[in-house]
Amino acid sequence: MDTQSQQQPTQSNGNGTARGEFLRNKAIVNAILSGMPVAEAARLHGVSRQWAHELKHRWEAEDDAGLLPRPRRARRIANRTDPKTARHVVEIRRELDSRGLDSGPESIAARLEREGVKPPANSTIHRILKDAGLVRPEPRKRPRPSYTRFEAALPNETWQSDFTH
Repeated sequence: MDTQSQQQPTQSNGNGTARGEFLRNKAIVNAILSGMPVAEAARLHGVSRQWAHELKHRWEAEDDAGLLPRPRRARRIANRTDPKTARHVVEIRRELDSRGLDSGPESIAARLEREGVKPPANSTIHRILKDAGLVRPEPRKRPRPSYTRFEAALPNETWQSDFTH
């Protein structure tokens, strides 16, 4: 194999690239097991020496299954808001609304603090409320028709007065 195959994006979504990557990994391990030095096998197949060692260790631990491409996405999102906290935020919002009190993100964060819970950021509380459908969207820009200029097509067509009384 050459270095061009290494530069192509590898996706393990069943479209053939996973099979190609598996076969390349298998060829590297077979070369190493036949007595070829790891550095030479890596150079021959256009991969790093560290990757060739990793493939060898995976093969020793898992056999052929260790040579399959692995997903690259994160296994978990470290800063994801706990669903329990999100439900609690929604409950507080509904309770404050029912009592006619201010129910914005700052009020909800203050309420969580009083309950001894570390509140998420105000922007996160707003996103939780928006996702739950509890926030009415409000436009930030003026409507386009308000930009039309107030002017007359002919002289003396429009009159304006400015007075105080």
